[in-house]
Amino acid sequence: MSLKRFFFVLFGAFIGFPELVSAHVIYVAPEGSFSKSGTDWKFLFSSVLEWENLLVALVVLAIALTGLLIFFKSKAIGILRERFRERAVAYEELVPWMLRLGLGIALIGASTSGTLISPAFGNVSQFGFIQAILGFLILGGLITVPVLLMTILLYGAALFAADGILLGNLEFLMMGVAVLASGSSRPGIDDLLGIRSSNPAESAARHVPFLLRIGVGGAMLFSAIYEKFLHPHVSALVVEQYGLHSLIPVDPATWTLGAGVVEALIALLLIFGIATRLVSATAFFVLSLTFFYFGEAVYSHITLFASLSALIVLGGGPWSFDKEKRREYKMTPHK
Repeated sequence: MSLKRFFFVLFGAFIGFPELVSAHVIYVAPEGSFSKSGTDWKFLFSSVLEWENLLVALVVLAIALTGLLIFFKSKAIGILRERFRERAVAYEELVPWMLRLGLGIALIGASTSGTLISPAFGNVSQFGFIQAILGFLILGGLITVPVLLMTILLYGAALFAADGILLGNLEFLMMGVAVLASGSSRPGIDDLLGIRSSNPAESAARHVPFLLRIGVGGAMLFSAIYEKFLHPHVSALVVEQYGLHSLIPVDPATWTLGAGVVEALIALLLIFGIATRLVSATAFFVLSLTFFYFGEAVYSHITLFASLSALIVLGGGPWSFDKEKRREYKMTPHK
């Protein structure tokens, strides 16, 4: 095994976005390839107490704790963290634009791929034109408020039609709500032409970080519970197909359990706003590695990239354990 691949997998296991994490198993393993699905607790916990698996878990845990200790105790890194926080303030007004880019690209990508919102809901090309129009309008910032409301309704309809599977794309919904809450149409045609629309969420600008944390964290928690814990054989199939158990020497069941536990932990850290910037930045980095590893379509993860980027800038915000939670944000409406 090359040093590059070893670093990739070990780092993935450390942060909670290993190759089968976050990306939704169905993205990389077609539903028709599932030979067995459903809950199987015996399989999931079958080899967790074997000494080889425990040794690997302890090594990964030791690496993670050492990294965290260095990050929070090093004076040099502390100076860089403070410098980053000071400079991030100037980027806050760009957050609505970052989110609009992610949302618009996701819709256009889904339209050209014959899916609705997500690769998890395929073979619905009849919605392609609608998604493309909504995506381009969001990117251009034209009649932004009505278009965002239509996008939110589209997600709700897709969630119902797909029997809840799109909870794994909860960040898509919360991004739409966050853009509405920001009250900003810049840059965009609405702003250039002075078009103003009644916005039901405009007064919630300070809660944008909370909305994004719920979106990303909720999507990850759903993925951990539904794909790893309730359908372990499906996730184990991905481990076997991509040979992950040969890179980190544990069996597919232990891989699946470990991935689910760490993913759930990262999800809870985001939901409660604990070390939000660190968690988001590391997740963004490892998600980038998994993206290249699987060679997936850009649109399938663009909403995660955009949400995590915004959280790196904003931090945890209100209703979080981050130190900056009481500070007001600059994402105010431009009249």
